[in-house]
Amino acid sequence: MIAAANDYFDMFVKEPQVETPFAKPCDRWENGTQTTLGGTFQGKEYIPHDCSPKGLVITNHSPRRFLVDVEEGIVVAYVHFAGNLPDFHMFKMRNGKVEYIQAVIGSAAKSTGWPLEPVCN
Repeated sequence: MIAAANDYFDMFVKEPQVETPFAKPCDRWENGTQTTLGGTFQGKEYIPHDCSPKGLVITNHSPRRFLVDVEEGIVVAYVHFAGNLPDFHMFKMRNGKVEYIQAVIGSAAKSTGWPLEPVCN
């Protein structure tokens, strides 16, 4: 599970040397906003959601620290994304493949995806 998370971050280069085992479909969110490509028809062919970051070049995702829940199939990676964005990525895996990714980017991001006003009951 950690290898799949590591491979994901190692794909953010011009020519990735690794392949993350993505399920088809795979969905990804950043700060509560779905960012997955795909989920469309090209003619009669359905192109499933794809979590691959191929083509997006962002370097320096170090250091990486992992927390794994094997029973639930979840691995959380704590990183400094692009060297200065404290964030975590949570990967939900099933049958050895990544089905869902949730990225929560820290204070340098424009938005957390949460409302600015506190929730009041």
